[in-house]
Amino acid sequence: MTQDNSLKSRRSNAFKQTDLYYYYRGLNRGDSVDYSVYTKVLQRFNEEACEEILEGKDFRLPFYLGKIGVRKRPVPVKKWRMKVDFNATKREGITIYHLNEHSNYFYYRFYWFKGKTLNRSAYEFKPVRKELKRKLAARIKAGKDYVAK
Repeated sequence: MTQDNSLKSRRSNAFKQTDLYYYYRGLNRGDSVDYSVYTKVLQRFNEEACEEILEGKDFRLPFYLGKIGVRKRPVPVKKWRMKVDFNATKREGITIYHLNEHSNYFYYRFYWFKGKTLNRSAYEFKPVRKELKRKLAARIKAGKDYVAK
């Protein structure tokens, strides 16, 4: 008995790019493109979506899944809610907190405004550190400002 690819993906709780390609190929039996072309198109689309998010716009997801954007919030005043700077703490011997002085005392994060779709808990948004988080940090240090929550 052979194992179906869609069952394999459901068990691992994550659909990968190859799973999406097999689904696409199944829908477009005679008109499907090669996997390398499909990969380039998907990569280019993701780059454009990331660029739109980093420009400060909200990227709308299809099928009522909501939108993704960058939001800022002030550094909390209470010490127990502040983030610890472990490198400086180890160096100085006392607890030192991140104040984010370089960004006018704000934290920035990616936020997913979930839409009206059913079973929202089945979806997850995890920004890639190399692609999104580092680019966001560079833009904030360069002086880019985003919408407050």
